[in-house]
Order: sequence, then structure tokens, then C-alpha cells
Amino acid sequence: MLVLPLIASCNAILGVAPVHVGSTDDAGADTLDMTDGGMCVGGQRFTYCFSDAEPPSLSVPTSIDTASCPATRTDGDGQTVCVFAARSVTVHSTTAIGKLPLAIVALGDLQILGTVDVSSVDNSDLSFQGAGANPRSCANPTMSSGDTGAAGASNQGVAGDGGASGTTTGGVASIALLEPSGITGGCQGGIGGGNPVGSGAGNGGFGGGAVDFVAGTSITMSASSAVFAAGGGATGGAMGAGGGGGGAGGLIGFDAPSITLAGKLAANGGGGGAGGDGLLMGEAGREGSTTMSPIPAAGGGSPIAGGDGASTTASAGPGASGGLGSAGGGGGGSVGWIIVRGSMTSTASTSPQVTKD
Repeated sequence: MLVLPLIASCNAILGVAPVHVGSTDDAGADTLDMTDGGMCVGGQRFTYCFSDAEPPSLSVPTSIDTASCPATRTDGDGQTVCVFAARSVTVHSTTAIGKLPLAIVALGDLQILGTVDVSSVDNSDLSFQGAGANPRSCANPTMSSGDTGAAGASNQGVAGDGGASGTTTGGVASIALLEPSGITGGCQGGIGGGNPVGSGAGNGGFGGGAVDFVAGTSITMSASSAVFAAGGGATGGAMGAGGGGGGAGGLIGFDAPSITLAGKLAANGGGGGAGGDGLLMGEAGREGSTTMSPIPAAGGGSPIAGGDGASTTASAGPGASGGLGSAGGGGGGSVGWIIVRGSMTSTASTSPQVTKD
């Protein structure tokens, strides 16, 4: 690594004005800093300081399991984060799973040319849990009473309540959450109520994962690129059992002095699972959309419908109520977060709307 003896030399080469990490320039953007002889990028949510170990350039792998990472660091919330870092970084397309959230970091420029997907799509298989989904800050999903539907998971918005069964009220969604201080994924939806013999409850959809893009100079998305952090759909209840709640959307973060967004960005909630009746099992809810970002994820349609997941165009839907011999549907999951820290130009389709730090 070239050691720059003078901060002025660093400015001339990289074209940025160093300030302390976590502070901002006049445009509100984090900029490069020299800390203890190393060069650091990022801000309050996540900071990465470069050493001699990082390569000059990196093309991010097409498949990532955050259980095996080239480096780990701690974010602003104290969570361990899987990190891919280099002087310059190009992301073509990648899917990331695993318990740890993901940070992709460039000392200079970071380009996103394909699809980055940290969504959760199947709550029956941990291999489909988006990177950093269901973080430690989430409460454990609880089973709804009787044979009612479960509530979806809340995040930036309030999730849908679970459907009642007869006179028994379904699961009630928690309040909306504050903007996360780290790279924090979405939470899992609730578990539906069991049938009269206490079995068959629908499982809650996993929350969406979390990915943070950090650069010392610029982040650029191409028009054909996309980033998704969708919550997973819940499973339906067995005959006479309540549907699970949809998972909440996760987090997509951008942190650089100059940020150009294009293509699609979506952290939508998953659909709630349908409740079962005396003859049929409930259908599963769909995962949050990873095609056209504003379209909400449908809840399980029959026999007792689950609520739709939330998107930028619709709030999370409640599960339908059951009657005699039929169980309530699960509520849909909330949207997550798209957070930008830096000077932004955007033509992207986004769901939810961008939160500007």
C-alpha cells in the first residue's frame, strides 16, 4: 500500500476533504479520514479502516454466505458484520445469506452493475435466510392464542394484525421501529395459533437481510441494477390452524460523498400465511417483491386469507378472520429501510421511500 505522508497528498489523489469519521461535510456526506495512520470510510452506522490486507480491486462473488467472510467488523449497534473491501469494488450480481449482515466497502469508487439480493424467501430452510435477517434485537416470535392468525413483523411501519377466530382476537403487531443505528435486518413474523389439538400452526416469514454499501469517493448504480432486502412470506396453517405473520423488510444502506442511484431498490414486507379450515390447509404468503418494487407481496389466498406485505404503495394488511371451524390468517410484514448518507442523485424505483440521513 502506498503510504501518504501528508493529508494534503491524500486530498489531491482522492479528491476529498478529510474530516473525522462520523462527521459530515457541507453537503451532509461522510468523507475520508486518516485515523491512526489508516484510511477510514463510513460514518455512524458503519466505519471501515483500511490496512495493507485489502486488494487494490475486487469483484464481489456471485454467492456469499456470511458465515465465511474475508473480514468482520462491528457496526454502530455492536453487531458483527461480514465485510468485503478493496480500494475499488465492482458488484455484478450476488445473493447473500447467513446470520451476519453484509458490508461492501471501497476506499475509492464502488459500482453496482447487477442485482444484489439479501432477501429471505423460505422460512422452512435457513439456507434461504437473507444475510443479517432476524437479528438479535428481534423478540422471539410468539404463538397466537387459540387458532387465530399471527401478526406480521413491524419495522419502519406497523405490520398487519393477525385475523381473529370466532371471538378470540388475533395477534397484535408491535409499534413501528426507529431508524436502526447499525446494519440491521428485518424481524421474523409471529407464529399462528394451533388447531384444537395444538398443532399445525403457520410459521412466521423470516425478515429481510441487511446490506450496506460504503465508499470513500462514490457509489454508482447502473440503470439495470437492483438491490433487494425483502421479508419472507409466512406459511399457512394446517387444517384448523392459524397462519403465520409475514417477515419485515430489511435494510439497504448507502454511505459515500457522492451517490448515484438507478434501477430498483426494495425492502418490502412478506405476505401473511392463510388460515386453515376444516377441509383445507392455508396457502403460504409470498416473499416481498423482488421484481417490480412497488407491488406488495400477496398473503396466502385461501381458505382464510393472510394479509399482504407492505410496500411503498400499501400498508401491511391484516389477516382475515375465521369462523366456526376455520382459523385466522396471518398479518403482512412491514417495509424495511433504504437509508442514504451523502449527496444523492436518484432515478431509482424505490420501496419504501429513501430515508436521507
